Amino acid sequence: MNYNTYIIITLIISFIRNIYCQNNNYIIYDNNDKNKFNILKDVIKKGVKPEFCNSNKISYCYDEDNNYFTCLLNTTDHFYQALNYINKDTNEQNQNINNESNSGLIMEACNKEYNEQICITRSCQNDENCFSGICDMGTCITNIDRPLLICQCDEKYNMTCSRAEQEHCTNNNDCITSYCEGKTNLCLRLNNDNRKNSKLLKL
Repeated sequence: MNYNTYIIITLIISFIRNIYCQNNNYIIYDNNDKNKFNILKDVIKKGVKPEFCNSNKISYCYDEDNNYFTCLLNTTDHFYQALNYINKDTNEQNQNINNESNSGLIMEACNKEYNEQICITRSCQNDENCFSGICDMGTCITNIDRPLLICQCDEKYNMTCSRAEQEHCTNNNDCITSYCEGKTNLCLRLNNDNRKNSKLLKL
């Protein structure tokens, strides 16, 4: 293949991709919120490079309908903080919670089905404070109808999505923690280690 043929083929492929994206509206940004968008599920499954991967590594998504995820970009207002656990016997916390930066949505949430330890998130005042839409006694609670998906771009700008800690799962691959606990079918951390086996690029 000579150089001119290569250039022509490259231009044709680029044109087809642009037409595909435009015709299918694979990313639709919210006119009222520059950090909110809908993304076509098939794009993620097929590994097509989302345009925002060039500048944004992590976003938080949920099922909007059968075809799209609704997502928020990871920002200083919208970010995930690892869940905090309190030992029932010693009343000791495994980490400190930063409640100073609660100006945006609290992304993390605890599942009421988990009772091995006491789970808490950053403090919420009402349902509107939580990405899940449920605030109970100051802690955000998982919503079975709106599980949190943490979606991120890898070094090749492909996008993958995994369920957040304490969301329901069927196998390890579902979970951002890479561990689906068999008895509860919840995504959990091993030994409450924030980093161990986590797929997160950063927290």
